[in-house]
Amino acid sequence: MVRKELAGGGGEATGAPFEQGIYNTQWTDRTYADCLRRAEKLLFEGKRVLVDASFREQKRRRAFMQAATSLGVPGIVLICRAEPAVVRARLDSRSNDASDADWQIYLQAAARWQEPTDEEARMCHDICTSTTSESAANEALSVLCKNGLHG
Repeated sequence: MVRKELAGGGGEATGAPFEQGIYNTQWTDRTYADCLRRAEKLLFEGKRVLVDASFREQKRRRAFMQAATSLGVPGIVLICRAEPAVVRARLDSRSNDASDADWQIYLQAAARWQEPTDEEARMCHDICTSTTSESAANEALSVLCKNGLHG
């Protein structure tokens, strides 16, 4: 939604190919920078923040975690993982939302996913999203509670 907002769109899908148009490197840098700016502002105001993005690159995860550290707040990364067949079925059944992702974009993004480094591993937590949304939400909530980030 932030990317579409920055591009002056209303949030509808654009059909842009992988890493082209508003998904090129410059737009992606701008999008993450704006998300980080918004997150820092909210954290500075004492609020809690959850940023929903692919974070497929280590440098992007690191920037957000460094911001949390510099503001003296705890932070974690929830890595939502689903079986490819589940992802494909969900992408095929989706309609009327802001995402431009389809199966081909998923495959390209997945091929470029950077696994967390050993240093990142302590702050990254896998969430299984292959089952129900309720199950995934409960798993995420449990991780947040265990890390003192909920309650």
